Amino acid sequence: MYEFFRCVAEAVAENGVKGLAKMVPGGGYIYDVGEKALKKYKERRDKQKQHDDFLKLAGAKIDEARDVAVKVVQEVFAKVPVGAPAEGPASPEELEAVGLYLTAIPEALRQSLKRADDITGTTLPVGFDLRDADDVVKVLPPRPPRFRAGAPLPGKPGWVLDRLLGMGGFGEVWFAKHPRMAALGGAVKFCFGQTGRDLVHEAELIDRVMQAGPHPNIVPLRDVCLEGEAPWLMFEYVAGGCLTDWIHQLAGPSADKRLVQVFAAVMQLASAVGFFHALPRPVVHRDLKPSNVLLDKATKKLRITDFGIGAVTARETNRQESRGHSTRGGRLLSYLRGSHTPLYSSPQQRTGADPDPRDDVHALGVIAYQMLTGKLDAAPGPGGLRALKRASVPDDLAELVLRCASEELDDRPRDANELSTELAKLGSATAAPVEAPAKAAPPPLPATPVAPKSAARKPGERIELALPGGVKVPFELALPGGVKVPFAYCPPGEFLMGSPASEKDRSDDQLQHRVVISKGFYMGVGPVTRGQFARFVAETNYKTEAETSGGGYRWTGSAWKLDANCNWRAPGFTQTDAHPVVVVSWNDAVAFCEWAARVCQREVRLPTEAEWEYACRGGTTTPYYFGSRLNGTQANCDGNYPYGTSTKGPYLKETTPVGAYAAKFPHPWGLCDVHGNVWEWCSDWYDSDYYKRSSTTDPRCDDGEQKYRVLRGGSWFDSGLYCRAALRFGFEPAYRNDDRGFRLLSPCT
Repeated sequence: MYEFFRCVAEAVAENGVKGLAKMVPGGGYIYDVGEKALKKYKERRDKQKQHDDFLKLAGAKIDEARDVAVKVVQEVFAKVPVGAPAEGPASPEELEAVGLYLTAIPEALRQSLKRADDITGTTLPVGFDLRDADDVVKVLPPRPPRFRAGAPLPGKPGWVLDRLLGMGGFGEVWFAKHPRMAALGGAVKFCFGQTGRDLVHEAELIDRVMQAGPHPNIVPLRDVCLEGEAPWLMFEYVAGGCLTDWIHQLAGPSADKRLVQVFAAVMQLASAVGFFHALPRPVVHRDLKPSNVLLDKATKKLRITDFGIGAVTARETNRQESRGHSTRGGRLLSYLRGSHTPLYSSPQQRTGADPDPRDDVHALGVIAYQMLTGKLDAAPGPGGLRALKRASVPDDLAELVLRCASEELDDRPRDANELSTELAKLGSATAAPVEAPAKAAPPPLPATPVAPKSAARKPGERIELALPGGVKVPFELALPGGVKVPFAYCPPGEFLMGSPASEKDRSDDQLQHRVVISKGFYMGVGPVTRGQFARFVAETNYKTEAETSGGGYRWTGSAWKLDANCNWRAPGFTQTDAHPVVVVSWNDAVAFCEWAARVCQREVRLPTEAEWEYACRGGTTTPYYFGSRLNGTQANCDGNYPYGTSTKGPYLKETTPVGAYAAKFPHPWGLCDVHGNVWEWCSDWYDSDYYKRSSTTDPRCDDGEQKYRVLRGGSWFDSGLYCRAALRFGFEPAYRNDDRGFRLLSPCT
């Protein structure tokens, strides 16, 4: 380490220390330093010693590197070396800059050494060698850090900069903390020069980002400081590396396994970006790239960062690129780190057009292409289709990826939500957990875990399918008689409940408001089936009311009871045990939940309508999780009255088996039949004026008129309008009809 640091320091001195502070990543100054440092180093160290030096460098801690850097600077700059420019002795500030630059070398080296067989970058690949200046530039930082460890965080009294996390041409990232409060900390991103001035101009965008609230796949913005020479944004600190590491890691598995993981990752990213695209005034990131996508070791999810700063950094990078300030070495280094902005920028963005959600769609297309092919240095070009075919990518997915990355604006999906919808139609691997990288660890498991074979299950036993790291995934409730009820996991998050004013035919009881789901929960994959309900009746000898009435209809008990063969169904329906149970009142549904809870010794209940809509949407924002159109093709409803299209579709006039549409139109979180088939009872009282009076996140009727219970989802009998995610309906708790059903919810323990 010492000898390489000394060679670099001497090269900096000979080229003029003042150039270090002004250098452009990949520019002429750093190449001159690289060439001179390499010549000195090869003269002083043989190949074996070079190998040993760099092995130590790759594993060096920041304190160790700092101590060596200070010693080297003191020795090299004791006097101006022979051949140095006549700029006089270096100032203390310039000497400190050289020391910080040398201290940052080990981290820069690790970034350049990351690869499939070592995503930590702490070992050397076979055949590692410094052959020319390009090889040296790869392992050098793009410039010296502006700040130093222990310095106060400007604009936030009591906070200090703890350690350097990363550095780019226009800023740097530090972990900042409060010395006396260990729980307070964050990743602070500084912007310098023109980039910093641009950031101040983007204050309104930053404010919109902060007001948008949390999303499980987006790193939240915690604080800002737009004053001073180096404005900054503070984000939540996420440990686990970035998407660049994961792409390197994907080189190992088979094509089939890689495809499952990539599909799940792209779905996560599209959902996160779609969250901002769906705001009343859409936020466009404009700097999506692998280095801005983090792997959260705690949640096993991909998380996008730099919202509020992306447009600024992308604009400056593109401006420098257009002026020729980034040479082949700088671009190569950026490729290796997954951070070369022009590679992901759309042609419209590079020419200065106004922000458009399709700019982000273009970047997502490039990222997906890189994940599928394993090539961080490539974007789809004329040979893109051939490259995807060589990677065994299905034709329909390849076509969508290439369309996203098209140079033509109108070729791309109009925003990330439309992209999510199109992806959902292509496959069901939409909820795969993404493991944080670990040395020699395989990529994440497939999206649909396989239950381990085990001994016979006991009645009521809770079976949970486990993934590494304690990730919660679907499980089954085992009821008496071998009857099973599958559940899907719905993660915590935040969403806009209700429908936007622009949604056709929305009503006043669907006004949008933000709802926080603070804890994840398990939702029944589908509505309760006739077979499951029949087991409940047989076990409990359940009796219904002799008569119920409501809505002007009057039904006799004999038509709606289980007959001697346990056929709980509407007269004339050709139902099997796989069909959803119908003609159940809210009271019947609650009785079933109470029985299931006793049998399984676990809380089982009806969902609140906020929980129901959150699960129904699955992170999407369109009227249906599969998009904006329904005509009986995508879900069971009356296709004679379509929504979002003039094309009529089928009208089956009865229910369909649970999950009949799931394969063709998979739900992001693994649910089915949330639109159409049967109305589903929720636990809440219905109040049509509720949203006009209250902003609470747990809607309940509080006006003393508790007459109706909420129903959601629409049914086989209803038009597409009534099957929208935001549509609310209510009926008396004792009311039954042949389009009423329910599904279960079980909170996470």
